[in-house]
Amino acid sequence: MQAKKQVLEQLNQLANPRWFGELITEAGLETEVPPAELPCDRKLVLMGDARLAWMELPDKLLVFANGTSIKTTNSCRRSVEILCAHGCLSKMEVEILAALPDGKALLNKLNEAGCIDVE
Repeated sequence: MQAKKQVLEQLNQLANPRWFGELITEAGLETEVPPAELPCDRKLVLMGDARLAWMELPDKLLVFANGTSIKTTNSCRRSVEILCAHGCLSKMEVEILAALPDGKALLNKLNEAGCIDVE
């Protein structure tokens, strides 16, 4: 827990905290990821080789997708959390995200980064 606190303190001191998220989500060594149990009503899935992370700042949410950073509003946090944790969003969750102020733009940027696939 102490190490996490120290890393977060260092990141918060940087003028541009994007570098770390971009670094850890860049394509690197191929790893085998076991297929996850996905809900049957899935609409959007995280690509198998996608690297996705996020960082919440006081006034924005930074989403890191395959080595790129995407600035969005904190209102998208719940959807990003679900996508990172479960690897998919249901049709209803996609509709909720798309209705948020930056939701459609976030979906488009995740698609452009090669992170998601819409079924």
